[in-house]
Amino acid sequence: MEVWRETSSQSLVSTTKVTDKVAKIYNDPVFGGIKWNRDETKICFVGEVPDPAAFKNPFETDKKKSEEEKKEENKESENEKEKEEKWQDDKFLHTREFGEQLVGKKSAGLFVFDLKETKLERVLGLPDHLYPQCPVFDQSGSGLVFSGVKMPHFKFGLIFCLNRPTALYYIQSPVFDKKELPKEDDTQYVKQINPEGEYLAF
Repeated sequence: MEVWRETSSQSLVSTTKVTDKVAKIYNDPVFGGIKWNRDETKICFVGEVPDPAAFKNPFETDKKKSEEEKKEENKESENEKEKEEKWQDDKFLHTREFGEQLVGKKSAGLFVFDLKETKLERVLGLPDHLYPQCPVFDQSGSGLVFSGVKMPHFKFGLIFCLNRPTALYYIQSPVFDKKELPKEDDTQYVKQINPEGEYLAF
């Protein structure tokens, strides 16, 4: 991802590799495109959540390590974010696509890119089987408003079928670190703006 300064020389401000965070940026009528916040320091969009880079082999036993090596690993783990443990057979599981002119799009995630810190982060804590669409920033420039489609069983078509259960949601303070995620029963993190049971039609 590149940031350019709008001058006569069109100078390049920064460039950041983001393929480890997002596999592809969605840019279509269903999921929307890139949106700026008010002071143009952040952008938000819906993108493809990449597959895990590494899988754990259940047949390999952990090697015995010295105390010094363990201390070094503990220091590294404190600096790094927690990663979900994926087993090797998980990469052979079939993941449904959205299909219907959305081929190749399987796992839609909500992303925010900070131009000042040149950092791309995925918004965590979205309910299972809720797929975000068309996110925009709120007046503060940090909160996110987006529509979400609930499809708990199968991924159905979204382009020509406008009767999917879609609602409007709001996240006041997006969380990018798993350690800071609220409890599962906390309904104040992802708020549904329109009344429960009343869905939107696009």
